[in-house]
Amino acid sequence: MLGEVRRDDAVLAPESSNPDITIAIIEQSQALRVPAVFGTALWVGYGGLMSYGPDYYAQGVQAAAPVAKILRGARPQDVSVEGAEKIDLAVNLKTAELLGLSVPRKILFRASARWRRAHPWARDRASCAALRRALCRSSARCPGRRCSR
Repeated sequence: MLGEVRRDDAVLAPESSNPDITIAIIEQSQALRVPAVFGTALWVGYGGLMSYGPDYYAQGVQAAAPVAKILRGARPQDVSVEGAEKIDLAVNLKTAELLGLSVPRKILFRASARWRRAHPWARDRASCAALRRALCRSSARCPGRRCSR
């Protein structure tokens, strides 16, 4: 998947609804010793170097406010459209150490999340499989009871 990546490159991973792809990107980027950057902090906890993107929970809470206005009688055209108010920066210091990178202090001070522990599958490979099952079952494409995950 990342066969043409050079040592001085970095991978900006796309958002994927398939955790197998994202986990493969993390595993291959670590094997090639190339940083992987994501748009969601979830994958930083699983070994990505860093992420910068919206907090989806906070975005859902924020999206509820205009919906509530409309439900209370406001006309939809009178309700303003808003962008994400909360953007998270997350850094995995363990991954930075494994890649031989130092994280500047400015980044550490701005980071809303920092991981200093080993990746879940380094301790317990089953936690990775559990994540895959949970994400699959929350997907509309999951085959349900016949799911092999």
